Amino acid sequence: MALAALVSVCLAGLLSTQLRLLVAGLPLGRGLLTVPIAHSLLRGVVLIAVAAGLLAAFCALAYAGASRRWEVHGPDWADIVHNGGVRRAHAARALASGHPGRAGATGAGLAAPISPGDPHLDRSTPAGRLLRVVAGFNLIALCAVLGLAAAQFVSEFQSAWWAVVPAGVIVAVVLYELVTRLGPLTFAPVVHAVVGVLLAGIGLLASPPVGLLILTGVVLATSGRRLARETAARPGQRVRSSPLPWLAVALYCTVVMAYEAMPPVVFGGVTVTTAPARYAGADLAHSAQGVHLLQCTPLADATSTDARLHYVAAAGPDRAATAPAAFDSGGRPSLAA
Repeated sequence: MALAALVSVCLAGLLSTQLRLLVAGLPLGRGLLTVPIAHSLLRGVVLIAVAAGLLAAFCALAYAGASRRWEVHGPDWADIVHNGGVRRAHAARALASGHPGRAGATGAGLAAPISPGDPHLDRSTPAGRLLRVVAGFNLIALCAVLGLAAAQFVSEFQSAWWAVVPAGVIVAVVLYELVTRLGPLTFAPVVHAVVGVLLAGIGLLASPPVGLLILTGVVLATSGRRLARETAARPGQRVRSSPLPWLAVALYCTVVMAYEAMPPVVFGGVTVTTAPARYAGADLAHSAQGVHLLQCTPLADATSTDARLHYVAAAGPDRAATAPAAFDSGGRPSLAA
């Protein structure tokens, strides 16, 4: 376990460093081993800690978001989880109501509808708490993403924050009110499928950190159903042995990496003075024998080009920390790009 944690921290730190150097303009692999491994390890520790904090915060938000009218809609979410999806939950409800033809299924493998008093809905049990978190991730993925889409649409006409932020908040709140009043099984399975495709499409067209945040929410909202179902069958065992929590932390690590790598990427600035010349740039590594600088050619529009490594070899060069060095290629690609 300790070895796996060390490998994870090392990989996270190296990937984050490499991604930042790529965005700064260096070719793949260039400069990665120049940065001291201790710096990459520290970056990996911080990265994983932030990712775990994000996961905990979103789980708490999801739990709180799903708690509204849970006594009404909790059995619906339990039916979706226990039957393996919305379509099969609709089929189980139709069979239970005496209309098997309307279900479009024979009933094989379908679980009976959950009653409001079912212990799986009790928030004091692991299965009950996990069920609320999974339901909450579904709500967050829908309301927050469509709220972001509305804010982006408004920004095309008016980019001021006082227009963009209220538009996104209003759409998200109205959708949350609507969904928590109607419940998940009010809508036909095809509606859920269309919404899932729409959310994935919005994620691919958004900026990398936002897009990865959206897709992470969608993945946890869907894959979490299986964990909730297995946790209900074997209480207290599946959560500890499931790879899903580790996958969730890894997914949120990619979100943090993407945020860090959004241009402009910033490194610690330094000015190096030697007998013949003076050099300025980003301090990637230094020792008593010299300094590894990352330099670029600034452009008039506040972007940069021609990123390059430069080693200043001197006997004890004078170093002075300066303002952070920013590198910006000017590109703002979507996640798909």
